Amino acid sequence: MKWYVVYVETSKESLVSLYLNKYFKQLDLRCFFPMRKVPERVEGSFVEVVKPLFPGYVFVYAQMNPDLYTSINKIPRIFRILRKGKYSRTDIDSYYTEIDEKEIEPILGLVGNDGIIDYSQAIATDNEIVVTSGPLKGREELIKKINKRKMRAKIELNLLGAQCDIDVGLNIVNNSE
Repeated sequence: MKWYVVYVETSKESLVSLYLNKYFKQLDLRCFFPMRKVPERVEGSFVEVVKPLFPGYVFVYAQMNPDLYTSINKIPRIFRILRKGKYSRTDIDSYYTEIDEKEIEPILGLVGNDGIIDYSQAIATDNEIVVTSGPLKGREELIKKINKRKMRAKIELNLLGAQCDIDVGLNIVNNSE
């Protein structure tokens, strides 16, 4: 079984996930759409908001075949199963591309059991930030930029060969040593 990405109508990820889990339960198909907690300023104070990690995309774990591909594409609110590279009209296996393990592993490692990337805790010293707990601990190489004022870290993830920069929540404590 492999991971695939389904492109769906934005803000309908939950609905599509329910459809897929309901109609393909007997095929041992699993799907989820990862979410992230981020702080947003509302009327002068920070509020925790849960947003999709990849808006408009649902991840499907299945043994893909032409029949399953056709059945999934018939589900309402689904546009298509993503692929990369060229495809042949005569070879239906080229209509979808599995996600490489190197790309899905960081995503699965960041999300918790509930499918949400929670806040990470970090300590700021003079010239560096050390992540002490949370999903980014041990994955500091994913962090590309930190915005202390917004309490966010911009991380870089790859999906089907495309680079995606994503903001996640980061609580930073200043080290006064």
